[in-house]
Amino acid sequence: MKEIEGFFHSSKIMLAHFHFVCNGSAPLHMDWRDPTISATAKLDVEQVNFMEGIIAKISKSEEFVLGLRLKNQYESALYWCHQLFFPDWEPPSPHIAEVP
Repeated sequence: MKEIEGFFHSSKIMLAHFHFVCNGSAPLHMDWRDPTISATAKLDVEQVNFMEGIIAKISKSEEFVLGLRLKNQYESALYWCHQLFFPDWEPPSPHIAEVP
């Protein structure tokens, strides 16, 4: 359990760095079809399409991905990744709940 807590702590550190140091989810809430935004970011058409696809996928499954943390679904592929996409992310408590 000590090792698992270390993994959780490391993941939270990376998420905190992404959100607070790198302005985390801001690029995931932009209109990438705006030529000014895509030109400033130096994105080509393929990269703009990728960003729009990610935004659409998360928007479509927002309820599901937000429920992952509430249900302690640690083994779900999106448990950690989904936390990148929401601007109001707060580090969760250090408690690890066992799922029955």
